[in-house]
Amino acid sequence: MRDKARHGIRTIIAAKRIEVEQSIVKSIIITTVGFTFSWTPYAVALFVSAFRRKHYAIPPLATLMCASFVKTSTIWVPLLYMSTSTQSLLRFVNHSRKSSRRRPEHGIDKIARKYGLIQNNHDLNPIRRNDETVASYLDPESHRQLSPEDKQAAKAILPNFMKKESQFIGSSSTSTYSTGNKRNQTLTDKLRIMLGMSTNVKQTRTLSADDELVLFTQLIRSYKSNFSTFWTQYRERFPCLYRVVQRVNIIAVTSVPSESIFLVAGYVTRKQRTSLSSTSLRHLIVLKESYRLEELQTISRRSMN
Repeated sequence: MRDKARHGIRTIIAAKRIEVEQSIVKSIIITTVGFTFSWTPYAVALFVSAFRRKHYAIPPLATLMCASFVKTSTIWVPLLYMSTSTQSLLRFVNHSRKSSRRRPEHGIDKIARKYGLIQNNHDLNPIRRNDETVASYLDPESHRQLSPEDKQAAKAILPNFMKKESQFIGSSSTSTYSTGNKRNQTLTDKLRIMLGMSTNVKQTRTLSADDELVLFTQLIRSYKSNFSTFWTQYRERFPCLYRVVQRVNIIAVTSVPSESIFLVAGYVTRKQRTSLSSTSLRHLIVLKESYRLEELQTISRRSMN
C-alpha cells in the first residue's frame, strides 16, 4: 500500500515537472521568435552595409518596429503565452459554464446567508440543507420569509422527522400513562374495579403526525409572536413537532460534561459517589460507634502494661 502511494506521488511530481518544463520551453520559444522577428530588419541592414563596405541607412520602419517590441514585450509575451495555454482555456470555459448554470437563490439560502451560516450557495450539503429548511419552517419568524418551494420541501421532509420522534413519544407516553393510572387510583376507584363498575376514566386522543402538520400550517400563518412564545404555548398541542423542534432548532450551548462540572446536581452526585468509597464507609462506622473506641483504647493500654 505504501509502495503504491509512493509510486502515485512520484507520478504526480513527474507530471508536474514535465508541465513546468513545457511551459518554460514554450515561453523561451515565444520570446526568441519575437526577438528574431523584430530584429530582422537591423540584421539585414548590417549585413548589406558590410557587403557594400559603406554605411547603409536603417529604414525608419525597422526602428519603429524594434522600439515598439521593446516597449510592449512585457505585455504581449504573457498574453501570447496565456492564449496558447490549454489550462487557461479550460479554466475560462469552466468559469463561463458555472456562471451560466448558476441556480437562483431560494429563501432558505437568503436566511442562512443573512445569519452568516453560509458563504455561497454550495456550502450546504443535503443533510444540513434539510435541517435548515425544517428549522426555518418551524420558526414563526423565518417561516414568513420562506419561498413556496422551500415550504413544500419542508412539508415533504417533516413526516420523516416526525416518524422518528413519534416512536419515542409513543413508548414514553405508554409508560407514563400506566404509572399515572396506578398513582391516581384512589380507594374508591379500586373498590369500583373490584365490583366491576366503571371508573369514568376519560382518555384524550392524541393527534397523528399528519393532523399536527395540518393544524400547525394553519396556525403559523396568522401567528405574529416569536419562536419561544409559540412553542411554550403549543408544545403540548403538538408533541411530535415539539420533539422535532428540540432536535433541530434548539442547540445546547455547552456540552453535558461541562454542565455537570458547574451544576449543583453534578456536585451532589460526585459527593455521593465519593461517600460510598471504602475509606469513607470505614470513617462513618468509626464515628457512629465511637463509644467502642474508648473500650478498645483501654484494652490496648492494659495489654501494654
